[in-house]
Amino acid sequence: MVGVKDGKVLATKCLEQGEDAGIGTKITTDQNFINQFIGKSVDQVDGLSTISGATISSTAYRNIVKTALTAYQMSEGK
Repeated sequence: MVGVKDGKVLATKCLEQGEDAGIGTKITTDQNFINQFIGKSVDQVDGLSTISGATISSTAYRNIVKTALTAYQMSEGK
């Protein structure tokens, strides 16, 4: 889930994930990873870090955030 206000991320939360316990689940627990999205706009998301060893999961998370920001822009007619 991604909270957006004025085109910037307010907060993100992974509601469900299917990774086995371990590195892949860090997308739900690594606060440095999660908090890096706060205050970012759609054009700033691509440069954000992924989690070493969980590249696929963290890249997917980043893409979800970008999709939410893009949907927000579209809903605002931008």
